[in-house]
Amino acid sequence: MKRTFLLSILLFFSLLAVDGKTRKAVFIIIDGVPADQIERLQPPAIYDIASQGAYSRAYTGGETGGYSQTATISAIGYTNLLTSTWVNKHNVTGNIITPKT
Repeated sequence: MKRTFLLSILLFFSLLAVDGKTRKAVFIIIDGVPADQIERLQPPAIYDIASQGAYSRAYTGGETGGYSQTATISAIGYTNLLTSTWVNKHNVTGNIITPKT
C-alpha cells in the first residue's frame, strides 16, 4: 500500500514536470504582404519577434494541377497550416463559413 502511494506521488510529480516543459508554437501570420518586402524592409517588430523563435516563408498553395491544388484565400491557407492537410482533406473551400445542413 505504501509503495503504491509513493509510486502514485512520483508519477504525479513527473507528469507535472513534463507538462511544465512542453514546448508551444505560435504562428504569427502576416497576410497580404509579400515575403520579399518583409525581408527587404526588415521591420523591427517582426524581426524582434523572430529573434525569439524563427522566421520562415510559408507556402500553402499546393501543387498546381495536382490533388493538393489550393486557392490562395486566407481561410484555406490558414486551415492548411493548422491542420497540416490540403483542401481536399479539410474541405475548407473559401472564407465564408456556412453550417452544413
